[in-house]
Amino acid sequence: MEIKDSGDRRTFAGGGVRDMAEGKGACHLLPLDIVANVYDYIEKTGKDNIPFSPAKILRNLNEYIRHGKTLGILDNIAAFALWRYENLETAILEVAIHYEMGAKKYAPRNWERIGETDTFVDSATRHFLKFMRGDDDEPHDRAFLWNLLGLLWTVKTLHQKEVNASDIFKDIFEDNNNDIQTGLFEIVQQNANMALQQPSKLYK
Repeated sequence: MEIKDSGDRRTFAGGGVRDMAEGKGACHLLPLDIVANVYDYIEKTGKDNIPFSPAKILRNLNEYIRHGKTLGILDNIAAFALWRYENLETAILEVAIHYEMGAKKYAPRNWERIGETDTFVDSATRHFLKFMRGDDDEPHDRAFLWNLLGLLWTVKTLHQKEVNASDIFKDIFEDNNNDIQTGLFEIVQQNANMALQQPSKLYK
């Protein structure tokens, strides 16, 4: 098997030469920790247990808006990627092109400086609805995934909140000022972490 060669070259300051990367996507700009979380979710849940449903996508977005629940956002990324692209690898490579284009239009990692989660939710919802409507004026499918990845990265990195199943129940026991509530919270956290092993039960 031969190494692909476009015939165009880029030369580095140290004298090294490589094939041109334009149009291949900027994989180095991806939030790879979040992508890894999606891989974990698919592996633990099973592809057959992550069905795509427009209604579920919107409900998961609403659960984040209302309660800050992030597991549904992981599910949205996985479900849409598997439905639209058949596998996560193709989906992420397509989204990498979005990062490349964004870096040219604004600046590399400009999205990391946004800080506000609402803008990611708003844009993700808009791109999802436009894609489902059949709009083809821009790549709404990969823009939808781009915004969800940006949302989870912002939640985890800037808001320093873990993207995992235990987040689902934290809002129930925010005021755990006594031993009973503390004990209940610990039990719920344990159950939530167990649910991550079989998350499909959350969507019966």
